[in-house]
Amino acid sequence: FVGKGTTENGGAIEWQTVGTGLLGLFLLGAMAMSIGLFISSLTESVIVAALVTLIFLLTMWVVTIYAVGTTDGPVKELASALSTSEALGPFLQGKLELKAIAYFLSFITLGLFLTDRSLEGHRWS
Repeated sequence: FVGKGTTENGGAIEWQTVGTGLLGLFLLGAMAMSIGLFISSLTESVIVAALVTLIFLLTMWVVTIYAVGTTDGPVKELASALSTSEALGPFLQGKLELKAIAYFLSFITLGLFLTDRSLEGHRWS
């Protein structure tokens, strides 16, 4: 029998880590949707928009892996600052860092703003 809030081996579930992880995944999903929405507003093809969005998001995810092995100094720091995996890390560790929250909210806001500008440009052309 497993009691409430415990795992099979008797350890307690860390609900703070679960909650911050879910918040991080929610923010990651919102960022992906806002970027996808912007790219979709630039093209008529759904498939092209999906592929470009996937490539962009994968690039943002693995930019740190490339920079760690090949560069040092400011380029490495810039790659680390742009990396989605680096921003998601604190959430998965149960920490709320303002830098990580600002990262996701900035990309969400930028994606939605650029989508609005793109649609406004299509409306007037």
